[in-house]
Amino acid sequence: MKDLVTVLPMAFVMVAGPQIVAAIILATSTKARRDSSFFLLGAGVATMIGVTAAYFLTGLLKKAGSDFRADPGLMRGIDIAIAAVLLLLAWKVFHDRARAQTPHWMTKLETATPVDALKVGVLLFLLFPGNLLSMGTVGAYLAHHDAAWWHTLVFVAATVLLAGIPLLLLLLLGRRAQTLLPKIRNWMTANSWIVSEILIAFFLAMTVKNLV
Repeated sequence: MKDLVTVLPMAFVMVAGPQIVAAIILATSTKARRDSSFFLLGAGVATMIGVTAAYFLTGLLKKAGSDFRADPGLMRGIDIAIAAVLLLLAWKVFHDRARAQTPHWMTKLETATPVDALKVGVLLFLLFPGNLLSMGTVGAYLAHHDAAWWHTLVFVAATVLLAGIPLLLLLLLGRRAQTLLPKIRNWMTANSWIVSEILIAFFLAMTVKNLV
């Protein structure tokens, strides 16, 4: 359970960027509840695929090392690889901080169809480079520390919950959310990279602690 608590903050990194911007736009669209639901479905499926793939690939690597009595430094090598990917992710978040603007194509989400919302959820969460790095490190970390597979589902749920905050605000606040959500989008665009760097640093510190 400790390992799960360690990786949960990475769920914020998963949504900090175009993902939360798309969620906010959909929550203010003409069919907000419907389209947001399909978007979250796509986000959940994509995150589950990415994290599960990393989890089982790491598990296979560990099993191969055990079966063939490979170098006992294999486990240490996995930790080093995770730390390297986290450093790469930290660099990417910093590198992209000045480009955190709303892409023009996202404005079309205001009139999206359910299929459009579903595809955007899948593509943004499964193929976005920063998310690929995040899912890879989370899945590998959990498998490396022998956490049960269902722990990845908790991470998926946390990611979907964070991505669903705009929809939750809409359901709770009604029309008042129409003025609040653009402010959240502006804050996330300007500051989410700082929060992401802090959370990545925390995860990296836990990994380095294992190495030491």
